[in-house]
Amino acid sequence: MTKRGTVFIFSAPSGAGKTTIASRVAREFPDIHVGISNTTRKPRGKERNGEEYFFVSEGEFAKMEGEDKFLETANVHGNLYGTSRDEVIPYIKSGTDVVLDIDVQGAVKIKEKIETVSIFILPPSVDELVRRLVKRETDSDENIKRRIANSKEEVKKAYEFDYLVVNNDLERAVHDVFEIIHSERKRIERNSDLLDTFLDGYDKR
Repeated sequence: MTKRGTVFIFSAPSGAGKTTIASRVAREFPDIHVGISNTTRKPRGKERNGEEYFFVSEGEFAKMEGEDKFLETANVHGNLYGTSRDEVIPYIKSGTDVVLDIDVQGAVKIKEKIETVSIFILPPSVDELVRRLVKRETDSDENIKRRIANSKEEVKKAYEFDYLVVNNDLERAVHDVFEIIHSERKRIERNSDLLDTFLDGYDKR
């Protein structure tokens, strides 16, 4: 029987660095599939369709939703986001681990549907969160204010996650996430097939 893959969820308030950490995980673990979400928001900066997100129209999003193609959807800061089943289910069924870099709303919904390992990325302080949002220069002042206002409720949801990683120093935070992935991959319930194979060896002697 094929070992089922693990779904690792990275979630955080805007500006905490989860997308940067997810990209480092993709480089460190080439055998992990990084799921790409669908969104109705416009691309920022150098973002390209099919890399950071699948950028779709509201009509296309509604069509996918009507066809039950999403594991979860959420309205985040006025834009629609959704994780398609095709970015998760076929991979874990084949034994491939999946990383989802998604908003807190979506993370909570997915955790209710499938088994996951959820990691909440937290900036070291509210002041630092504000500084990062302003520094990245990808949002209007109005959007920044909205993101800051929403972040308090997002952080409250961290109590529902499995792990908390504080991104004060990026390299330290990346290392912490790597350790979580390595540890989760060594759990007995994820490796029972190896034990079964070993024990079968006694019967063949």
